Amino acid sequence: MSVEEGPRPTLTQLVAANAAAAAAGAGKKAAQVQLQAELNTDEDWRKFLLRDGLLVVDVYSEWCGPCIGMVGNLKKIKVEIGGDNLHLAIAKADTIEVLKRFRNRSEPTWMFIAAGQLLNVVFGADAPRLARTIEQELKYEELARKGERTRPSRLPHELTPEEQVVAEALAARAEAKQAREREAVLSAREARREARARRLEAHFAEVCPVLMMPHSQKHLRKVADALEPLEISSRREARTRRLEAHFAEVCPVLMMPHSQKHLRKVADALEPLGVTVADKCPLLVGAEGARILAVEDPTLGAPPALAALVERPSLTLLLKKLPEKDGDVLELVRRGLCGDGLPDEEKPKKTVLEELTAEGVPGLFVPADRHARAVALDLLFPKMVGSVVEPPAPPEPPHIALVYGAWQRRAVLAAAAALTPFPAAPAPAAPVVLRYGFFADASVEEPRLLCKTLEKYEERPEKDYCETLVLMAAVGPADPVLSGPSPSGPPATLLAL
Repeated sequence: MSVEEGPRPTLTQLVAANAAAAAAGAGKKAAQVQLQAELNTDEDWRKFLLRDGLLVVDVYSEWCGPCIGMVGNLKKIKVEIGGDNLHLAIAKADTIEVLKRFRNRSEPTWMFIAAGQLLNVVFGADAPRLARTIEQELKYEELARKGERTRPSRLPHELTPEEQVVAEALAARAEAKQAREREAVLSAREARREARARRLEAHFAEVCPVLMMPHSQKHLRKVADALEPLEISSRREARTRRLEAHFAEVCPVLMMPHSQKHLRKVADALEPLGVTVADKCPLLVGAEGARILAVEDPTLGAPPALAALVERPSLTLLLKKLPEKDGDVLELVRRGLCGDGLPDEEKPKKTVLEELTAEGVPGLFVPADRHARAVALDLLFPKMVGSVVEPPAPPEPPHIALVYGAWQRRAVLAAAAALTPFPAAPAPAAPVVLRYGFFADASVEEPRLLCKTLEKYEERPEKDYCETLVLMAAVGPADPVLSGPSPSGPPATLLAL
């Protein structure tokens, strides 16, 4: 028995059926969205909080979206239990300031609010727990409306006790992690410092560096005097001792240009003390000599005194103590010219030094101590000192090592030869590149020197790409005390390399 087939649907009928099905689905979706109000701005949030009853808000971050899986449960709870006393919403934490503590989180977050106060916060997608919490909070809200229960006084941006516990635990964990990191950094730094200290102690166990700040440099002699009883000496002390071995009975004095006509007054003041003028000689001190004297006597650093020393010849005096006189020649000279060591009743109204001072420019330079005397001997009587004691070794300027590939040798050495000394350094200034050498590689722990000149390196038959050129480059003047002011920042001559 055959069954007759009905007419097949046309294409138009199929399209209409699909459109009807889509419309029905869209209607369901619209109803689903309508179940929860969408809160995207602070204004939406404020308006939603004005509603009466219990507010349950699904707080989400934009990157993960709200908890769609709980919509069916929420709809059932609202229909069966909540009714008009339960209001549901989804709130985007990214655009609502009150909810900023929930941003960038993927865990479902449910806020329970009534009368503008935060009642509870539940985390996670536990449907039974969420249902129990909603049912319980609805009962509490009903009691609060009747005045039989007090709502918690907590604004939505404040933490609940459970959140506070979690926040404190996270803060403690973060602090512990930071403490471990700080301890690791300090331990590593201390290990590096200890390793470096041990390496330096192998070569410099008998020396100790000290830095004098700019405002305290004029008290250099005070530092030296404090260290002298402890038998701690510097390069300055070593030079002083060498000169004292040959010139313990003489003392140099410098008469400024304006006071040279009072030479007789100086001689008369020293004669009763057994000190005579053994030699005198005119000398143009110059700019570098003026700087050296200004370090020993700050009054000579004033512009008028510096100008006088640079522009006009001064008179150097070599004072000598008579053999039959006791005492130190420096103390005798200071007593006769400066009044040092005299009792108050024996001090004149004006000392010779004060009488010869004109317009703030002192008339005499008298060494204040044995170190200043050694400096004055080297500066004012270089030929006499050089005949018995070799000149002091020039101090080595502060320097760094610059490492280049040996293949750059010609360009680097040509640039180094064209560099000029530091403008703030006194003349004659040391060159910027003090010395250089060629090494087998860039190893600092075990350097292997190949040669120290370009000519020797060029004679090598085979050259390796690992070979390096190391420059010892000065980064400042050899004696900072004698340097003039310079702009801050790296020296331009060093940057030229």
